[in-house]
Amino acid sequence: MIKKLSSFIKAYWILLSFLSIFSIFILPPCFQNNENLNIVSAEHIDSGSIIGSILQMNSRHSTNSFYNQNIPYHTGYYGFPYNSIVFWTIKFTKIPLRSYINNNFYVYPLIAKLLNFAFACLSIIYLFLLSKKIYKNNLSKILLLSLVIIFPEFLHYTFHIKPDIFGLLLSIISLNYLYDYLQNPKNIKNIIWANVFAGLSVLCKQPHIFIIFPLFLGFVFTLKGDNKEKLSKFINVYFYSGIIFLFLFFMIH
Repeated sequence: MIKKLSSFIKAYWILLSFLSIFSIFILPPCFQNNENLNIVSAEHIDSGSIIGSILQMNSRHSTNSFYNQNIPYHTGYYGFPYNSIVFWTIKFTKIPLRSYINNNFYVYPLIAKLLNFAFACLSIIYLFLLSKKIYKNNLSKILLLSLVIIFPEFLHYTFHIKPDIFGLLLSIISLNYLYDYLQNPKNIKNIIWANVFAGLSVLCKQPHIFIIFPLFLGFVFTLKGDNKEKLSKFINVYFYSGIIFLFLFFMIH
């Protein structure tokens, strides 16, 4: 057991170091300014709108007390996967802790912020896994992770209730699948999953649509054989990608 733990630390000491530093500085703000909706909104207007909309969908006394993201502005136009996860996490948390949560509003934004923090940590993890595939020396991995965790926008959105970080996570997962596909173009499952995760990231926030370009070009440039074979593979990949994406899209809604 100790030997396995030692080997794990030796292999992932860079990742563990960055996650520790990141948690020390970013986790405490998640517990701040959660006392009421006005304070959450004052901290960041979108955060207040999103948590307010999710609470409205949770309320038994509201005319919109059902899962419908098409009513308020910030849940109606973006953030579908992220908002769904926050909604259902709050929903399931209320089952064992209903009386406590109902009398303590701060739990709602706290749950959303902690989820965002978890997504940020997962983004760092998947980015590290991608860097391990690309870079051989540790210095490159350290520089890459350093640039990410000190990037102001990444830090800003980590403890705000917004879908940006979750969209980033989905994009990084997509790039991991794209890299695996480029290493082995015969395995089309990787490019299919790359497309699906990219599509979900776009549902989080529209600017993530730009990830489509490297995915499409990376796929097209690996097509080999005659035109019939290329077309057949092209159709198969985007057909199955579309089916899976639409299934997840309707499940989220």
